[in-house]
Amino acid sequence: MRKTMRVGVALGVLACMGACQAFDSDTGRRDADLGTSDVPIAADVPGTDVPAADVPQSDLPIPSDAPAPDAPIADVPLASTALLGGGTSYGECVGQCVRNVTIVGSVVHFRITGNDAMLYTDQPGTLTEAGRAKADGIAAALVGVLLQDVYGCPGCADGGVSRVDLSREGVASSPTYGTGSAPGALVPADSMIQDLMVALKECTATVDVTPDPDCHAFFD
Repeated sequence: MRKTMRVGVALGVLACMGACQAFDSDTGRRDADLGTSDVPIAADVPGTDVPAADVPQSDLPIPSDAPAPDAPIADVPLASTALLGGGTSYGECVGQCVRNVTIVGSVVHFRITGNDAMLYTDQPGTLTEAGRAKADGIAAALVGVLLQDVYGCPGCADGGVSRVDLSREGVASSPTYGTGSAPGALVPADSMIQDLMVALKECTATVDVTPDPDCHAFFD
C-alpha cells in the first residue's frame, strides 16, 4: 500500500513538473511574441528621425517671403537720366494710327498699333555705341530744363500728337506736342525718335541703330 502511494505521488510530481514546464514554456513564447523588439514597424509609418534629405522637396513648405515659381523676372533697371522713347498717334484714325519707340538700355523696339491696341508690327533693333551716346547726351542736356506737360494744342485740327519719354534724375515725364511742332528744347529728342522709327520700319542700319537680322521692312 505504501509502495503504491509512493508510486502515485511520484507520478503526480512528474505530471505537475511536465505541466509547469509546458506552462512556463508557453508563457515564454507569449512573452517573446509580445516583445517590442520583435514587432515589425510598418515602412510607411512616419518617424521623428526621418532625415530631411529623404523628404521630397516638392512636399516642403515654401517660405512666405519666397517668390512664386512663375514670378516674373524684375524689369531691367533704367538709368536715372535717359531717353526712354517716344511716339506719334492720331485720334481720328482707323488702322495703323499709333507708332511708338521704346528704348531699354541699347535695345530698341518700334511698334505700330491701332487705337484699339491691335499690333501690326514690332521691329526690334540695337542702338550702336554712337546711338547710345547720342541718346544719353540728349537726356543729360535736359536735366534742369523746365518742361511743360503739354505744348500748344496737340491733336487739334486732325493733327497728330507726338511725345518723348524721359527720365531725368529718376523722374519720368512724357511732354506732348503737335506732330512736327516739337518745342526747341525737345527737338533733338524728337528728331532721334522719328529717325529710329524710319530706320526700323524700313530695316535700314544707320549710325544710331542696327535693325534685328531678321527684320522685314514694314509697308503701310
